Amino acid sequence: MISDLTGNLLRTIKSDSFSSLRSLTWLRISRNKIQTLERDAFKALPFLEFLDLTRNSIRVLPSLAFNDLPSLENISLARNDIYKFEDGVFFGCDSLMSLNLSSNRIHHISDGHLFELYQLHTLDLSHNRIISFEPSAWAQVKNLKYLTLHANRIQALPAGAFKHLSNLETLILSGNAIDNVHKTAMAGLDRLYRKLSTNSVLCDCHMKWFSNWLYSSKLDRSLVTAKCAHPPQLGGIHVLAIDASNLTCSEDSPRARVVSQSLSDVKALVGETANLLCSAYGQAPISIEWRLLSGTNPRVLSPDQNTLMNTNRSRVINGTMNGQELAVGELILLDVTPADRANYQCVVRNRFGTDFGKPIFLDVQMAPKFIDPPQDMSLLVGQNAKIMCAAAGMPQPSMKWAKDGGQTFPAATERRLHVRPQDDNLYFLNVTVDDAENKFHTPLIDTRVEVGETVIVDCLVDLDTETQRIVWLKDNKPLTMADYNQGGLSLKADQQILVIHRAVPTDSGNYSCELWAGNDFLAQQTAKVVVGNVDFTQEKIQVLEPETLSSKARIYLN
Repeated sequence: MISDLTGNLLRTIKSDSFSSLRSLTWLRISRNKIQTLERDAFKALPFLEFLDLTRNSIRVLPSLAFNDLPSLENISLARNDIYKFEDGVFFGCDSLMSLNLSSNRIHHISDGHLFELYQLHTLDLSHNRIISFEPSAWAQVKNLKYLTLHANRIQALPAGAFKHLSNLETLILSGNAIDNVHKTAMAGLDRLYRKLSTNSVLCDCHMKWFSNWLYSSKLDRSLVTAKCAHPPQLGGIHVLAIDASNLTCSEDSPRARVVSQSLSDVKALVGETANLLCSAYGQAPISIEWRLLSGTNPRVLSPDQNTLMNTNRSRVINGTMNGQELAVGELILLDVTPADRANYQCVVRNRFGTDFGKPIFLDVQMAPKFIDPPQDMSLLVGQNAKIMCAAAGMPQPSMKWAKDGGQTFPAATERRLHVRPQDDNLYFLNVTVDDAENKFHTPLIDTRVEVGETVIVDCLVDLDTETQRIVWLKDNKPLTMADYNQGGLSLKADQQILVIHRAVPTDSGNYSCELWAGNDFLAQQTAKVVVGNVDFTQEKIQVLEPETLSSKARIYLN
């Protein structure tokens, strides 16, 4: 049975939409307005062989959307708006041979997306936004013969990129900005007809292997176009025409690279805001993305109501514009919960390469609170006293009992349960958990400026202005009123922001901000400011004293 529903106004395919058409073998639903596919949308079609869903508005492919279609051989989802896959979308499509996902917004492929498609021969992923893929993504499609990744945003082919595709005969990578190909990226592709075209290769020391690999492979070299975009003296020249001795690396490489980032351990209280920073330098434009590192499959974060991402750029370095830029990316997580406790990573890219920041662990904590405070009690001499108390927090709080403000009490020292006259007093319970309050939101970042420019040093913290204060130092000496009056310095935002106006060489130095509560020192962080050259170093924030919560109960002896 054949059904053609082309050109209608369908918006949703429900799980029971075709339950009365079990004998259907051919179904075309193209050129509709479908946005939603429910789970098991086509489960009632055991004999379906062909399914066409092109030119709709599908954005998300839910898990098991095409579950239990044992006869399906060909499916087309081209020209939709798909940006998100859930694992197991095609689970149960044991006979699927051709899958067309071209002209969507897919940016990443993992092994869960193509789970158990062992019979798949043709896969079209052209005209998407794929930046990267995991070599393991192809482990479930080992019999694939035709793969096109044409017109994506792939910049690098990692080690063993296609090692699972030993049966692949055609691989199309044209229309990408591939600049970095690992020497084992094509390993195992003995049957391959390869077509590679790129004009944006970074011809540095990392490409020395390419010529030898190409000559030793069985590839038709007339199908390969790989021209240099950098360095300028090699621009437009085919990699094969360059002697390996001329492929060198230099400090002014345009490849995007991470130059600084937040500390490896960031703390935040439940319900508060967490800020992560990552700075990158290289040829403009630089893109910065954030990943959540969970298990073996990193998840690229997208902005939503609780996840904000900002990128600030500066292309003026040492007073010149040389095509390179400094980009600072910020990940802001609002109203954090224990579920946000994980490792995060920034990934920076430009057309010359990709660099990965070190994982940043977000430790979500909860201040201690009593859920069952101790109660006063009256006892006769000789009776046993049992004072109950419970507290919660993240991490698990520790508890310590004390008598009348001391460090311990006689009953505990003497290891007895019955009370004596001297036990008549006030008992305290102190609950302690590692503090996540009053930590600096972001570390100070080393800064370099030209003479006459303005320097802004941020030392942002959740400040209790009634009990806490910020103290600024230069080269370990507190800044005085004379420094502010004569040195072109000013403070903003309850002294949390230090501004150096019209910087001069004598302003260079190590600037520190200290957090104090009364006479108690809590934390310090330091950054280097240099009017001229700069040496990027990072100072660690000192650990705050733990937060303590106290409750008390009185024992009366009769």
